[in-house]
Amino acid sequence: MKQALLVAAPSTCISFAMAHILQRILMNLAQQFIVKSLANNPAFQQFAVRTANHAKTMEQRMMNLRQRAVGSSFGQRAAEEAPKRASASQQGAQRHREATQGTQGSNVFLHRARAFASALKDEVSKDFGGTRK
Repeated sequence: MKQALLVAAPSTCISFAMAHILQRILMNLAQQFIVKSLANNPAFQQFAVRTANHAKTMEQRMMNLRQRAVGSSFGQRAAEEAPKRASASQQGAQRHREATQGTQGSNVFLHRARAFASALKDEVSKDFGGTRK
């Protein structure tokens, strides 16, 4: 079986190009006609105004809901975390006092390093929502 090799003739390529150009011209003219006829149509104008107003009111409602949700969750979260932060700062102060009192020599460095690691662990767990056990 022989397979036929289809090669587009130059005249075919030109006709495709002409068809494409003609299609673009017709689409451009149709678009201009449609836009002008809709712009002059009172019913379409009323529809456009109502739709724009509805979109604005919905956007405002969503912004208000978002602000309420963020505000209430922030206030609630802050109230819940306030005692934790106070106790964490007291624990940090106590660790600092322990680290600076009663230790001498090389133990000072080790004790302070442990206190720092513990405080860092507490802060990281608070930042990432974990609880320290």
